[in-house]
Amino acid sequence: MINSVSATQPTWPDESIPLMRVTTSGGAITVVDDLRPLGALPLKANIRAQRIDHTLINTESGTLFTNEGATGTVILTLPAAAIGLEYEFYIQANQTFTITAGSGDTIRSGTNVSTAAGTVSNNTVGNMIRIVAINSTEWIARTITGTWTFA
Repeated sequence: MINSVSATQPTWPDESIPLMRVTTSGGAITVVDDLRPLGALPLKANIRAQRIDHTLINTESGTLFTNEGATGTVILTLPAAAIGLEYEFYIQANQTFTITAGSGDTIRSGTNVSTAAGTVSNNTVGNMIRIVAINSTEWIARTITGTWTFA
């Protein structure tokens, strides 16, 4: 347990670059700030152009899917919601991109919510949605650009 109000925790292996700052209150962690400099880690984003329908799997969590090159509607089906799974969808082609929740799961952004096993869709180039599962039945939009249709 960290008892200080704010402590810089793990650093880059040579201890020169702090990776996070942990803020606590009463012995409980209240905030964790990511301090990694963007160019410090040799990581590349996982981006996939999805031109045909596809059922996502847990190991694709963290992937940004585009519909670049699609010539018609592309339907992506989410796996069963599990805390922390996260996917991002970006409209690159002027075609409908539909995200379908698994059986019994919903997708929510503010007051907009899909039905169980419902969908969110959009076809406007430049619009995007990033969703994360917050429990075993709910996906929420962490980031949303444009007007998405919830059904």
